[in-house]
Amino acid sequence: MSAPAYHQLDVKIGTAAAGANEPARYVNNTRPTKLFTESVCFVPDTAVTADDTNNGVITVKIGATTIATMTTNAAQGNLVAGTRYALTLSASGADLEIDVGESVSVTKTYTGSGAVMSGVVSFSASEQRS
Repeated sequence: MSAPAYHQLDVKIGTAAAGANEPARYVNNTRPTKLFTESVCFVPDTAVTADDTNNGVITVKIGATTIATMTTNAAQGNLVAGTRYALTLSASGADLEIDVGESVSVTKTYTGSGAVMSGVVSFSASEQRS
């Protein structure tokens, strides 16, 4: 068996005023084969201060299934611009499969007065299960 081909799918989330939720952003699997999510990460464009009351939440879904989230609270800690932060996958098996033509969505919502944050959510996916 040959080594699996890996692909990176990126979703840019923009800066919105603190407390302003953004509509979902999408990326589609345009490959001619199913992809298997290996990891998801967030790379912020600017520093984000952790706060338990006023924070941002990134939610990643494949179809209707949430596969990962990140909250900018004290448990997460401050985010440093340009640093790659792994999101813990909360799904497994078939729920991590991205079918041909299927969309992956990323939403950014806020709690309290929120936190201004922008950056790139990146998916590492393979054409074979690792």
